[in-house]
Amino acid sequence: MRNLVPTMIRERFRAGERTGSFEAVALFVDISQFTALTETLMQHGKAGAEVVTEVLNNIFNPLVGSVYQHGGFISTFAGDAFTALFLVEDSDTPGHAVFVADLIRRFFEENGDIATQFGNFQLGVKIGVGQGSVEWGILGRGDHLTYFFRGQAVDRCAAAEHLAERGHVVLGPETADSLAGRVALEPIADHFRLLGHQIDLPQRSVESGEPEVEALRPFLLDTVINMNVPAEFRDVASVFISFDEPDTMEALDAFATQVLDAAINY
Repeated sequence: MRNLVPTMIRERFRAGERTGSFEAVALFVDISQFTALTETLMQHGKAGAEVVTEVLNNIFNPLVGSVYQHGGFISTFAGDAFTALFLVEDSDTPGHAVFVADLIRRFFEENGDIATQFGNFQLGVKIGVGQGSVEWGILGRGDHLTYFFRGQAVDRCAAAEHLAERGHVVLGPETADSLAGRVALEPIADHFRLLGHQIDLPQRSVESGEPEVEALRPFLLDTVINMNVPAEFRDVASVFISFDEPDTMEALDAFATQVLDAAINY
């Protein structure tokens, strides 16, 4: 069973909590050229899908592992990108986040050239680091639930990533200030590119084991939970909804509930 819902969301839901906030350092990790790799391999049917799966596992397993080994967790996957959050426990938290960002950067330096039976590809990465408050929430009713993370840290890491070029880690000013004297930086607009660091912190793992099926069922359809197909391409119809955010959590919850019900009913 895959850990498809963050542990903190499952724990808060079990405790009857539906919203809250915390301080965090966030990473936005965007892998470049993965779309081109996928589009090429899609032309080779099931064999191409199996290669995509192998590449995904070889890349994401060590990246995700490094996040959890330093006290973070993955809040969101979005295609070839993901957001990781590190709850601020002490003054070392920004160091852990930046250490992981640099680990990921170096991983692609050493492993970005991908050789497959259908051709060779070169993957890269851009990483933004932001710090600040994060609000979380669980939306929906009954067995049709979803969750979100939003706030300063999430917005700031995305803004930092927009300034990054391939192979770069860009820090927001808040993170740079908290690591003064421990990192070498180059100014980029009002942000900073990471040139080097003197950070060597012990690991502090966050539990990332596989949850029970019943803990996932409120958030995922059984077809997703029980999917055991190793690899395949499917034609789908997707809907992207952009909306003006309601003023209250109650209104947002009502809207999300309506959307979830409609999607599942149709």
